[in-house]
Amino acid sequence: MGETTFEPIRQPRRLWLRMLYLIGASYLLDSVLLGLFAMSGALAGWVPLAYAGAALAWCAVFYALMASGLSERFVDGNLTLAKLVSAVALQLAFIVLAPAAALYFVCVLFIVFAFASLRLPLREALAACVGVALALALILARTPAAFHLMHDTALQRVLVGVSIVLTLARCTLLGLYNTFLRTQLARLHAQDRVSLDENARRALEMAVALHEDLGQELAGVALLLAASAGRLERDGHPGAPEVSEAVAHLRSAVAKTRVLADEARAVPHGGALARRPG
Repeated sequence: MGETTFEPIRQPRRLWLRMLYLIGASYLLDSVLLGLFAMSGALAGWVPLAYAGAALAWCAVFYALMASGLSERFVDGNLTLAKLVSAVALQLAFIVLAPAAALYFVCVLFIVFAFASLRLPLREALAACVGVALALALILARTPAAFHLMHDTALQRVLVGVSIVLTLARCTLLGLYNTFLRTQLARLHAQDRVSLDENARRALEMAVALHEDLGQELAGVALLLAASAGRLERDGHPGAPEVSEAVAHLRSAVAKTRVLADEARAVPHGGALARRPG
């Protein structure tokens, strides 16, 4: 029983942390690719190091919030909007700081939105898209060269192609992970249905026991006592009123038992037992 009551709290946190591990792995891949671009001479050496440090700090902050349970004090325990805004701000900052790799960071924005779209409501997603579009338009207006494609050497052209392919691959894997999550949720839902059916079965058994077993026995005892009370009253026995009062209380108990049985039958539940006629 303890495991059942604890699992609904532990399971979402485990899934959220698993998603954070995937995000961290994605940032690590980005840092490696940026390091290769720096080795090709397209970027300054500090760019991949700074990016890796900023990404590590981002992951550490959200891991601390979620692993400690502090994130569950908010309406969205996954902090989806906060993750999206901060991750977008990180990419936009590096577009400004390292304009030579601006298109790469734009590609990362697709991955950021792909991660966020797994949990982000439609209205917030649309607002984020509009905000990013305006920010990119402003950057492009002030720094047109920021969106220059790195293709001066064969290595740079290969790295650009690899970056695009890996962006598509990560977005595809996120779609597959979303499918996996839906499957997991369907499994958990099926387990809940089994629990509901078990509760329904117990409720029906209790209703039968109350109505057909205990209720019938109490009704039989009430009939016997009523007959005894009648004989005692005809004989003028002084205890006849007390027996009659006991019969009244017993009949009241029978009525209450039937009410409880009807309430047990009316317990809402799902599955096959929910469709079982009363």
